[in-house]
Amino acid sequence: MNNISRYVKDKLSDSTYQKMKSLKNISFKYGRVVYFSEENIDKGQNGYRYNPVKDECIVNWPDDNFVVIGIDNSVGDGGEPIILKTDENNLPVYHFENLDWNQPEKIAESLDDYIRINNMIAQYSEDIEEENLSEADFNYLVNEIKKISNSYYWVGFLTCAMPLDES
Repeated sequence: MNNISRYVKDKLSDSTYQKMKSLKNISFKYGRVVYFSEENIDKGQNGYRYNPVKDECIVNWPDDNFVVIGIDNSVGDGGEPIILKTDENNLPVYHFENLDWNQPEKIAESLDDYIRINNMIAQYSEDIEEENLSEADFNYLVNEIKKISNSYYWVGFLTCAMPLDES
């Protein structure tokens, strides 16, 4: 068993928490991403880094420097973690598709890039929710995101967010 701590609050600097405050929760019919505040980030590790039922760390969590900062509920049951890698200066952001701890996907080179993408999507979330996002706006959003990150995660996230054409 590894020695990953249940508590991570001190792994992030005050300036990182300040940056995280600018993240906007994304919520629409087919997708939802929520973020943990400094006050609840330790509880946010439950089910990922830590098993609160057994009161023990998750054995196969890949790296003590991966901290769950949010949950993507757009796919899967219970949501997939949004992870900040705390041992690199630029604080890259990862996602574990299908909760596969062995295959982290980098979805942003830095926390700053992640915030830019997240908040860009949040700006359009009301149009997405009301099914008013035009194809032109969708394509614009995808192209702008691709300028920041080449991860397929974002296109997949937005595609999951779009309602199915029922015609």
